[in-house]
Amino acid sequence: MSLSSVDMVADLKDYSCFLFLDFDGVLIRYPDTPGPDPYDEACDEHGLLFQPECVNHLEWLIKESGAGIVLSATWRGRDLRQHYPALPDQDWCDHPFFAREMWAYRNLPGTIVDSTPRVSISLPRKRDAFLAPRGLEIKMWQEQYGVERTPYVIIDDENDMLREQQNRFVQTDTRYGLTREQAQRALTMLRTPILWPWEEDGRTK
Repeated sequence: MSLSSVDMVADLKDYSCFLFLDFDGVLIRYPDTPGPDPYDEACDEHGLLFQPECVNHLEWLIKESGAGIVLSATWRGRDLRQHYPALPDQDWCDHPFFAREMWAYRNLPGTIVDSTPRVSISLPRKRDAFLAPRGLEIKMWQEQYGVERTPYVIIDDENDMLREQQNRFVQTDTRYGLTREQAQRALTMLRTPILWPWEEDGRTK
């Protein structure tokens, strides 16, 4: 679920651009080498810790752009129910209170303004539903709040984005997470206005 207007930490109009952010493979690296399960190491009560180098690149991007952060992650907090047994049976990051609590506890950069909705799709004559592509969830969030023309960038290690979002998508490598070069490309996207197709080729609507 995404936040209601009552829960929104800031007016979306205060932001000139938005960063749709994943955690796994972006702020958490998974080196392609044998070793212990990364979830058994470097954790706090909110889950696996983020890589400081990747956080530094994120901090630079936020400072340069002023982007509001919209969570599109599916990462789960380690042992979260031990601390919050009343938490609904869903990914912890879908509940903004816990995401913001973790952000403040770890002194992470920027402000979490919202999270994208979790959307399930059911097909005729199919018993089981499946999650919609992350790109569709992002587009639904943009349409819900009327920010389709607000510059944005998506940073994720998996590409299940829509075709129209590819020129605003930075795909990270899970082995390295977010790099400075990728943060610089993301900043260029955030500084680039969004044009409708007829504007791009000089036509009038």
